[in-house]
Amino acid sequence: LNKTHNSNVKIFATATSARHSPDSNITYIQCDLSIPNTFNSTHKFDRIIHAAGPTDPKIYAQNPAGVMKTNIIGTMQILDTAIKSNAQVLFISSGEVYGNNTDHAFTEQDKCTIDTRTARACYPAAKAACEALCQSYANMHDLHINIVRPGFVYGPNISDTSSRVNAYFLRSAISGTNIVLNSYGNQKRTWVYVADTASAILHVLLNAPRGEIYNIAAPQSVATIYEHACELANITGINVEIAPNATMAANADSVLDATKLTTLGWRAHYDLATGLKHCVLLKR
Repeated sequence: LNKTHNSNVKIFATATSARHSPDSNITYIQCDLSIPNTFNSTHKFDRIIHAAGPTDPKIYAQNPAGVMKTNIIGTMQILDTAIKSNAQVLFISSGEVYGNNTDHAFTEQDKCTIDTRTARACYPAAKAACEALCQSYANMHDLHINIVRPGFVYGPNISDTSSRVNAYFLRSAISGTNIVLNSYGNQKRTWVYVADTASAILHVLLNAPRGEIYNIAAPQSVATIYEHACELANITGINVEIAPNATMAANADSVLDATKLTTLGWRAHYDLATGLKHCVLLKR
């Protein structure tokens, strides 16, 4: 908007290390949101998009407590900042808060069902706790807060060290290496291209009534993990292999219904094939 419409929007972005932007409209605020009282900015904000949080399964396994601290302590700091600025807040939660599907795609009316018997629950449990914090702050301080729950977001700029399955698929495809699955990949997912995710976030930020929660999902991009791998393999000319000791995942689907968001006027532009073609084109 600044480049094309001279909107003069001032953007403040948090970062754990010192950064500087050549764009005068972008200012970085160095802080570690997992540490209390580290976000001490004196700036006044109009809108806050809170998307800070680890999203790598390797981190969930190595430092589950740290994942929870970053989410919960960080969210409290962001919400305290919102009070000072009387800012509108959009919290990026996750479709994982629902648990796994049984007989229908999850809508916003479904309850969160998280199995807390494993450390892997650190991520969805922290997101659910943060949602409760948002509701509490909104009620106590009359804040305009919305929550979005994205499906499985994919795109070309995932970190090269990410252990997420779609990141591994893309790295293999770009390098011309066959994709090897350690399971049969029968888990069904709602995949959402990163550009669609960004447009959904902004659409909710600008149009949603206060207090509402929205799934971010592309109905034309529901596919199993195996189908995701095959689509990428077809685009790049590699093969998908199933490891000899592969296992079948039971009751592990995660499919979201985005009817509520489309009723608000948003729609996804990318089906899975188109989104993956963009990933390959931009990554190469």
